[in-house]
Order: sequence, then structure tokens, then C-alpha cells
Amino acid sequence: MESNKNPIAARKLIETLASKGRYSFTSEEAREALKVSPAASKLALNRLARQGQIASPARGFYVIVPPEYRSLGCLPAEQFIPDLMKTKDLNYYAGLLTAAQYYGAAHQRPQEFQVFVQKNRRQIHCGKIRVKFIARKNIDDVPLRKFNTSRGELSVSTPGGHGHRSGRIPGTCRRAGECRDRPVRTRKRD
Repeated sequence: MESNKNPIAARKLIETLASKGRYSFTSEEAREALKVSPAASKLALNRLARQGQIASPARGFYVIVPPEYRSLGCLPAEQFIPDLMKTKDLNYYAGLLTAAQYYGAAHQRPQEFQVFVQKNRRQIHCGKIRVKFIARKNIDDVPLRKFNTSRGELSVSTPGGHGHRSGRIPGTCRRAGECRDRPVRTRKRD
């Protein structure tokens, strides 16, 4: 009897969370809300995951997958990364091609969501969504801008916010003679 009640209770839990605008939760929150053992909670959540109603991008962290994202198998990264980083108590920011996308400088959408964190972390593969973590020691020194997403705010590095005074990556030049960190080669004319 107990196992018949858990899927309905778990489904009701995700419906309640979604109706309140929350699309992520931890396994501990689910266990407490369902008032069941950790094993029973895990079984109920696995059942919902097999049905495509939730996904787990990280251990102990779940996202509710609304019908419009079921083909992806997960929420888009920009919608769950802020909650995941808050849950893990990590400073982060979206950078490189992901940041360029927010400033309109990307020619196409990046194939992976690039996130800078203090220490190395494993990549996330959640359905068709890929998140790559890049380690950066002085993460607190990078100027950030907050962008609103449909599920919250995302921290994104500002253009030129990667510590080089010119705003560009060292070793890249727009014109000959502009680079100061490497010798400029010129062609000899005959």
C-alpha cells in the first residue's frame, strides 16, 4: 500500500513546488516533504525521473522538467545553475561563449554551458544539456552582471572581465603592433 501512495505523493510534491515557481529541490527536501525513509524517497524520485517529470543534474539535486523541456530531458542550464550553486554553496559565473551569448556577441548558441568555479568539478550531462566547469582561483575579482532568466538570476562575467587590462585575452590582437605581450612579426618586402 505504501508504495502506491509514494508516486502520487511525489507527483503532488513536484506539482506544488512548480505552482510556487520552484523548479529545483534536494533529495533531503523531498524526503522531509514526503515523510518517508530515504530509500522510499529515492524510489519515488527515480520513478518520476523515468517518466521524464524530473531530472537530476547533480547528486542529491533535482529539477522539475516542464512539458516544454521534456524533449531536452532537463531544464536549460541557465535555469538550474543558480539554484545548484546556491545549494552547493559555491561562487560561480557564466563565462566565455556562454557570457558572449548574453551580450549578443555569439554567432550561435554554445553547445555547452560554461561555468567558472573556484575548484575543478565534473561536467554535468543532464538529458541533452551539458555544463562544463572551469576552475579559476580569483573568482571573486571578476566583475559580474546579473541577468534575469525565467527561473531567477544568473551571474555572468562582463566583457573583458577576465583580468587583462585591455579587455582581451593575452596573445590576441586586432591590429599589428597592438600586442605588447608578444613580439609582432612583420613580413620583409623584396
